[in-house]
Amino acid sequence: MVKKAQITIFIVIGLAILIFAALLIYYTTISEKEEIEFERIDTTSVQSFVDSCFESALSEAVVFISMQGGYNDSPPQFYQFRYLQIAYYHTIDTGDISPEKEEIETGISDYIEANIKDCLDNFSVFIDKGYSIDEGDIEVSTTFNMNNVIAEMQYPIDIRLDEDSAELESFYAVTDLPIGKLYYISQLYIEKQKQKPNFVRLTPLLDICANNNLSFDTIYDGDTVVFTLVDYNTNLSEDVPYIFNFAVKYNWSYLEVG
Repeated sequence: MVKKAQITIFIVIGLAILIFAALLIYYTTISEKEEIEFERIDTTSVQSFVDSCFESALSEAVVFISMQGGYNDSPPQFYQFRYLQIAYYHTIDTGDISPEKEEIETGISDYIEANIKDCLDNFSVFIDKGYSIDEGDIEVSTTFNMNNVIAEMQYPIDIRLDEDSAELESFYAVTDLPIGKLYYISQLYIEKQKQKPNFVRLTPLLDICANNNLSFDTIYDGDTVVFTLVDYNTNLSEDVPYIFNFAVKYNWSYLEVG
């Protein structure tokens, strides 16, 4: 009887092990199947693609807006230089008319919202793979400090592939272009300019740039001087430094003869 009971116990244990193993295989297979089905929509690639376009648009925005003196659209008063409308930061008639930091941040956001879809190209790279993508409205908020620019984008994207679907919405981008630093330097110069409104304050500007490891160039055109702050420590590409422009309008008509 004892031996028979032991055999019965072994049989029960064996059946239990078999049942457990079968259940383990079943649930593992189901889990792997669900994971494979979930990963049919490659949200990581879509996220990376949008992030890449977002970062490119942010850098483009900062470069363009820096060349125009902090504006995406036409500044209130500007000097036309080829395709650029370089903002006047000070004139004899108006005094200081340089933009506020928040205006520049809004301009960067507006540029991204208007131009990022050129890079996204209607998500054609994913449409060609059988995806269906519905997009919501784009809303970008931007802030900058002395050394970098940070942007956040709310952009609802509904991704479908056959019967599967996924959603993305929030994106984040950073660039190390120091628009905050060069804008700050421009404001230091404008404070010097206000002390002597009709004089080009080259000596103070030399000191300001030297103390901040920057250089500058100037273009003279009649009563207008365009100032270009140059950061050779930040290159946009090989041998192309990051720059920030602004203009000042003087009144030198009393120097004219006749």
